[in-house]
Amino acid sequence: MNFSRILHLDSGVAWRGGQRQVFLLIREQRRRGFNVELAAPPDGRLFALAAELGVTCHPLSIANVFDRSARKKLSALLSGGFDILHAHDGHSHAVALATIGDSGPPLVVTRRVAFPPRRDPLTRRRFLSPGPTRLVGVSEFITRRMAEYGVPEDRLTTIHSAAEPPPPVDRTAVRKKLAAGYDLPADALWVGVIGALSLRDKGQGVIAEGWGALDERHRLLLIGEGPDRRRIERKIRRLGLGERVVLTGFIPEAERVLPALDLLAVPSLSEGLGGVIIDAFLAGVPVVASDVGGVPELVRDGETGLLVPPGDPTALAAALGRMLADDDLRRRCAEKARLLAGDEFCVPRMADRYESLYRTILDRAPGD
Repeated sequence: MNFSRILHLDSGVAWRGGQRQVFLLIREQRRRGFNVELAAPPDGRLFALAAELGVTCHPLSIANVFDRSARKKLSALLSGGFDILHAHDGHSHAVALATIGDSGPPLVVTRRVAFPPRRDPLTRRRFLSPGPTRLVGVSEFITRRMAEYGVPEDRLTTIHSAAEPPPPVDRTAVRKKLAAGYDLPADALWVGVIGALSLRDKGQGVIAEGWGALDERHRLLLIGEGPDRRRIERKIRRLGLGERVVLTGFIPEAERVLPALDLLAVPSLSEGLGGVIIDAFLAGVPVVASDVGGVPELVRDGETGLLVPPGDPTALAAALGRMLADDDLRRRCAEKARLLAGDEFCVPRMADRYESLYRTILDRAPGD
């Protein structure tokens, strides 16, 4: 039995981890023959990529959680009849819940952020009001946070994010291109941090503070763009790191450059799960990461990578130095991580779990 119609709702314009997860899920559900549609901002990359797949895409921008225009447009969409409405971020959750009332389709909400919901009345209503809504955490950590907030256990489930194996690449060619583009020594070891430049969340400042303790031949690549770029540049200058740290800016599909790295660092201070870690696992790149949020559900210390206390530049530098100095440790962690990701964090497994959730909500068994 295939569901008649599934409407995915996402308010993000930027292409970040959440939008990539929506795309991977939509693509897999379409491959399985489901009738999936997307409501999202028309100027976003998710909208464009989904349209290229042949998915029916409905232009819908959500300015804030009170956006009446978005609610009106969503209501008109839902009048066409959907089995499932799947919201993928906070604004989508709020607008969807306010729109469907008691007569709309069952609502599935995926929560990806590590911080607990706020305690204001509107947010409490969104998470605690009775109804058929099911809340999905992309890590056990997030699901526990929602349970501690007061969401009943029978409305909660965990479905980890996923990634797909990278296409075969010529590592030498990718390294050569990066070396030429960013003036990197080809014979050095490269450590990458991939993510929005945010000192509060992603911890680029922490790794910068520890980087001076490492062999000066190594290079640190901060891959991404964000609001704290200038503050990070000032910190790098103040620490006297000069050419040892390179800010590459935004690189489209940054996961494709992962095979060129010798090590991925995830110095996050807050992390719901850490989807880039799964990308690194599948690319065969070893990981050193903060022991925060849902990260330990991926990085098993000493087995699939190394964990360090968040916000501790000395401990981070020590772990990076240990990994960079030990070729065998990097190889063993990368191999175990690749096997784990290929089994537990692949796109088909994620899609299986969402399909099972949909069927449970609709009280249908396969073949009905």
